[in-house]
Amino acid sequence: MRRPPFWSSIVLACLIVASSATAATIAWTGAVSNQWSVGGNWNSGVVPVAGDALVFPAGTTNRNMNNDLPTGLALQSLSFPSGTTMYSLSGNGLSLSAGLSTLCCATFTAPMTLTASQTFSSGGNDNFAGPIDLNGFTLTMVPYVTTLSGSLNGSGSFVLSGGGGLNLTGSSTFSGTFSLIGARMNVSGSIANSSLTVNNSAISGNGTIPATSLLDGATMRVGNEPGAGCCADPHTTGILSTGNVSLQGGALQLDLGNPTPGTGHDQINTTGSVTLTNPTLLVSLPSLIPTASQTFVIINNDGTDAIAGTFAGLPEGATFTVGSSQFRISYVGGSGNDVVLTALAATASNLTSSMNPTVSGQSFILNAHVTSSSGTPQGTVVFRDGAIVLGTVAVDANGDAFLNASLRAGNHSIIATFQGTGIFAPSTSNTLTQNVAKGNAAVTLATTPNPSIDNQAIDVSVQVSASAPATGVPTGSVTINVDGQPVGTVMLDGTGAASLFIGPLAAGDHVIAASYAGDSEFTSAQSAPATQSVLARIKVRDATVFEPSVDSTVSVVVELVAASSQPVTVSYSTSDSTAVAGLDYIAASGTIDFAPGVTSRSMQIIIKSDSIVEPQETFRIVLTSPSNAVLDRPEAVVTITDPSAIPTLDEYLLLLLAAVLALVARRAIH
Repeated sequence: MRRPPFWSSIVLACLIVASSATAATIAWTGAVSNQWSVGGNWNSGVVPVAGDALVFPAGTTNRNMNNDLPTGLALQSLSFPSGTTMYSLSGNGLSLSAGLSTLCCATFTAPMTLTASQTFSSGGNDNFAGPIDLNGFTLTMVPYVTTLSGSLNGSGSFVLSGGGGLNLTGSSTFSGTFSLIGARMNVSGSIANSSLTVNNSAISGNGTIPATSLLDGATMRVGNEPGAGCCADPHTTGILSTGNVSLQGGALQLDLGNPTPGTGHDQINTTGSVTLTNPTLLVSLPSLIPTASQTFVIINNDGTDAIAGTFAGLPEGATFTVGSSQFRISYVGGSGNDVVLTALAATASNLTSSMNPTVSGQSFILNAHVTSSSGTPQGTVVFRDGAIVLGTVAVDANGDAFLNASLRAGNHSIIATFQGTGIFAPSTSNTLTQNVAKGNAAVTLATTPNPSIDNQAIDVSVQVSASAPATGVPTGSVTINVDGQPVGTVMLDGTGAASLFIGPLAAGDHVIAASYAGDSEFTSAQSAPATQSVLARIKVRDATVFEPSVDSTVSVVVELVAASSQPVTVSYSTSDSTAVAGLDYIAASGTIDFAPGVTSRSMQIIIKSDSIVEPQETFRIVLTSPSNAVLDRPEAVVTITDPSAIPTLDEYLLLLLAAVLALVARRAIH
């Protein structure tokens, strides 16, 4: 049973300690006054004691309460279930073990101390104006739109979660960890001696925050947003001061109004290191049309250390567009280690070709002309054929960049991208369609040997080359034709050359030509026809004749080894050996003609009669000056035999016996 409220405060204090076992949930009525020490203000008629859970419902009076109970009252929890009744609590400090919840509109100036890790659930428009000592525990606050104008003290952890927002206007000095998980927080006050992690949340403000890590899904919105972004609160530009800052993904959002930090544009002022692991940079221009060369220091890195990393897609010197304005980013700007945005002068690029269309490999000139209202642009132009870089050329004093180019056959989409430097923004030209037709090819052909002989193979050499103005080396195959019929196909080598052995061919003239099939760069082409002369082979046969009793003739045969399709002629003449012209035969000379297709002719030589018995005699037939032929056997021997000089059988036997006896005699001597 509770003691009457009229006991002295000393006895009441003792009972508070002794009666924790009788702790209960009691509700405020405010029927008598606004003092917690008056029992009539509570529905139980007894003032709170240690371990009680206090409830503050709607429909009560004296809602501006004062905790006049002894400092350090150890309560279980405070609950404000009404969303329409505005309470305020001032007075002596108290401690809580099981948290606090509101639906709306409570103000707490009385100091609070945690005696266990717990949750404060704020329904909206609440203000924690008094100090809160975490006392080594974790306070999880689930706000709607809540203000923390007091301070967080002691050590421990503070977790802001849920979908609402916290407006931190006071100065917090607790040491420990500060985490935002799925919530919003605006800092116009300060947080020191702790570390801040923003995870899938948003932080904004123009106050001071400690060493901060921004994770994926999180946003840092520099500048003050009272109410932590609720209800269309206006954003004002400002400077957010930080310790070490690490933006590990997420996004940094800034407004630019004029080059003055704080009043003109948002800025992060860091006293420590800056690490950028590809966060997204979001820049807006609420009312600014920047002029060329204006600079905005968006991260003022007060330390001497360099900035590590870059924003996503924005390496050093990269440009980006906001509305109709373009900026260049530098991570070594300002004092040498600041992130600086420079407003750029707009440029325009126009691309033309000195010749269009062209043929494969033909040289032409691309001209990119770059202009700007802020002067002659400086920088380079990159010429691209689709994804292929054709070349990079510096802009001259007239704003022109020229590139000598030659392209393969086809339709090419060419653009020129001006890579601006200094205050000049990049720009991309119109797309130029360069039409490149296939080039003409020239085919030359040579045969070796020419003329050839009817039993000889022929080496046909072909060279295919580009015909001006086309350039390059044709590829593909050539087909060799003899007398209009294909005899073989061969591939060109890397120089456009090919060769093929053909034949042997029949004697006569043959027309040899090469047919180039063409490739992706060159049209098909034919060589000029070449005449291959194939010579017949001429030979003359030996002849034997008996010396006649009266003058008579001997027939000497002259032949072609193979028929020729052309007329063949050859000169002949007789020449003495042992036979003498005028005595043994009549000298003769002349020309023998072979009509096409004829392979054999003969000549008649007169042999003179002679009554004197003589041994056999010879003379020669000599062929010279062949036409459409070569001499295969240019000489023949004509033998004249005297029948009277031929020994009888008996004479042959006697001669043989004499030879044998002579041989025997020589051996006997030896």
